[in-house]
Amino acid sequence: MRIIYDLIKNSLWQYTLGTGFSMAAGVCGALVIKEIHGAIRQSEEGGDFIMNFAIYLTGSILLGLVGTQILTNVSAKNLKKLTVSLAKKILSAPYKKIEEEQDKIIPMLTTDLNVVGNTAGKMPDVITNATILIGCFIYMLTLSTTMTIIAIIIFVTNLCMILFILPILKKQESELKDLRYLLFKQLKAMVSGLKELSFKKKLRKVYVSDLISKTIEVRNRKRIRNSFIFNSFGKLENLMVMIALAIAVVYAQGTDLMESGQFIEFLALAIFLVSPMKKVTGFVRVMHITSIAINSIESIGVKLSGFQEVKGRKIKAKWTPDEPILQFQEITHTFKSKEEHESFTLGPVSFEVFENELVFVVGGNGSGKTTLIKILTGLYTPDKGKLIYKNCKIRKEVLDSFQENISPVFADDYVFDILYHIDDEMLTTQGVEYLQYLELDEKVKIKDRRFSTTKVSYGQKKRLNLVTALLENKEIYVFDEWAANQDPYFKRKFYEEILPRLKQSGKTIIVISHDEYYFGMADRIVKLQDGALVPEIQQWERITTKRAVLDILDSCNYQLISVLE
Repeated sequence: MRIIYDLIKNSLWQYTLGTGFSMAAGVCGALVIKEIHGAIRQSEEGGDFIMNFAIYLTGSILLGLVGTQILTNVSAKNLKKLTVSLAKKILSAPYKKIEEEQDKIIPMLTTDLNVVGNTAGKMPDVITNATILIGCFIYMLTLSTTMTIIAIIIFVTNLCMILFILPILKKQESELKDLRYLLFKQLKAMVSGLKELSFKKKLRKVYVSDLISKTIEVRNRKRIRNSFIFNSFGKLENLMVMIALAIAVVYAQGTDLMESGQFIEFLALAIFLVSPMKKVTGFVRVMHITSIAINSIESIGVKLSGFQEVKGRKIKAKWTPDEPILQFQEITHTFKSKEEHESFTLGPVSFEVFENELVFVVGGNGSGKTTLIKILTGLYTPDKGKLIYKNCKIRKEVLDSFQENISPVFADDYVFDILYHIDDEMLTTQGVEYLQYLELDEKVKIKDRRFSTTKVSYGQKKRLNLVTALLENKEIYVFDEWAANQDPYFKRKFYEEILPRLKQSGKTIIVISHDEYYFGMADRIVKLQDGALVPEIQQWERITTKRAVLDILDSCNYQLISVLE
């Protein structure tokens, strides 16, 4: 029941009130059954029966409706709170963990989260029926203690049967969950790759028939098997109830426990309890499915046991401008690929970045540049070593404060159209200017603190993200191959205008780049090779030689063009 408590603890009095009404409805329901049973026994006059029956039935319906309405409303509110809280948990969870499990996030936020939220919504009916069950058991004790014990044994036996089959179904339910995630991944890939599939008829056909269709087929097969197992035990449950009743009949007649008429009356009362009994035992399976949903949420490192964010604190830096603003101290990080069962280790890496320095991080593909930048920006946590900002070691409690000073622009950045986080004065005075400077003003406007559209080309999207980064006006800028997909004009503008402009305004800039022609723009170059730093002397020997060669080739090309003209 801890799962339910975690959902309702913030609205405990509302749940208590709703539970109270539902229990009262259950009591009235039990009294309705008592009145019917009394009428069968002819222990009451017809007028009294009709009046009492009407009062109790009306009370059961009205109280049940009120209890259901209260609990439904509070459950809907808590589902909203749960969604928002979980979104915050995802944002505060380790980025690397979320990155690894990103194909599970959306199914989790929809299906799994609704399962957890809706469990609380099923409580009114369960509470009412449980109260009816308890009330009727109490009433049955006044008729026959032995037969009541037999009825309770039947109920407990049914409950034990449900608990017995749950472990059998658990593996199947977990596999169904994984298949749901896989299907979502495949459908997402189909939509994302629709352009490519349009030109590849065979792949399109195979993708649907061999991937999506087979995943659905396997999922349906497991789902049908689960239903068969559960329904089979349900039928077995009914059979056992009938057998138990038959044994009770034989026992009652053989021992003269009660007269035949009394037994028929008792049997009629017991039959009324079959429906409440099934609803109570059925809720056990609901709780089981809910626990699987909780496990799937926790599997990506997001805990629902408490919905409070980790309280951070501001960095209190004891630092002077002549000291490094950023330090890598013997940092090591191992990246493991689940699919390929391979690993890549960065480090140990040690270097420093000073305030207002322009540093290029260079190296071949797979050398560790992006991993290094993700550690530098706090997205990845080092396995060993320290990341230090202004003489303060970056720990979880100061991570938010540290990241408030950094504006990264990654190669695969998502373009948000909202600019709510930008300072009003900055947005008013610089927003239009930056759009014009990056030649986006004819396609994109800023209105109501939003970009009018983000449906632009890939290169223009990167420029939009650059506009956002410039408007944020942070202390440290990190660019992950920003110029890689820009045309020569904007590439030159980035290296020869934007970077110098940022440096002139006192910013610290770190750039991942493959553009060797512009390496001479850097104050310093950090080169990675197979996860390790290359000594600076070797770097500069290669870089200055390459730059000289490129300058000569550029000059020769210019002279050749002039001659041809």
